[in-house]
Amino acid sequence: MSKPNTRQFDKLIRDGQRKLREAERREMSGLNGAERGAVLRAAAVGAAKVARGGSGAREKQAADEAWAGAAARISAEITAAQTAKAAAVAQAAADKVAKKTKKGGWF
Repeated sequence: MSKPNTRQFDKLIRDGQRKLREAERREMSGLNGAERGAVLRAAAVGAAKVARGGSGAREKQAADEAWAGAAARISAEITAAQTAKAAAVAQAAADKVAKKTKKGGWF
C-alpha cells in the first residue's frame, strides 16, 4: 500500500499555524467574524470613553480576552488537525499490516 494522503491535514496545520502567528501579532486576518467584532467593539467603545475623559481599561481587557480566545481556538484547531493526521497514518499502517497478514506473511 502507498503512504496515507495527509496533504489536507498538512494544509490545515500550516494554515492554523499561520493564523496563530497572526493572532499573536494582533493581526485581524487570523480572526473569525465574531472575534473581529469583539476586538473592534472593544476598540471603538474604549476610544469613545477615552474621548469623553474616561478610562478604557475595561475595554482593553475585553480586547485582550478576545485575542486570547482567538489564539486558544486556533491552537485547538491545530491540535485537532494533528490528531486527525496521526489517526489517518495509524489507520493506513493497520491496513497495511492486515493486508500483509492476510497473505500469510511478510515475504
